[in-house]
Amino acid sequence: SLSYDVLRSTSASSFTGALCVETDDTDTSANDATVPSPGGSFFYLVRAGDGCGEGSLGVESNGVERSGAPCP
Repeated sequence: SLSYDVLRSTSASSFTGALCVETDDTDTSANDATVPSPGGSFFYLVRAGDGCGEGSLGVESNGVERSGAPCP
């Protein structure tokens, strides 16, 4: 069955230092209780996985595959 990692970053262009909000979750919703600082923003990416491994975080507008922090 599918599971999902939800990554949160303060930068829309970099998820290499992102925090894992949810790891290997099997439902299709996520909750993040952390609130950004005044004037700040959070950006999220979702990565699906199954018994064969983790999927991609997608590609950037220039076609380069996004990289992100591994979730435990």
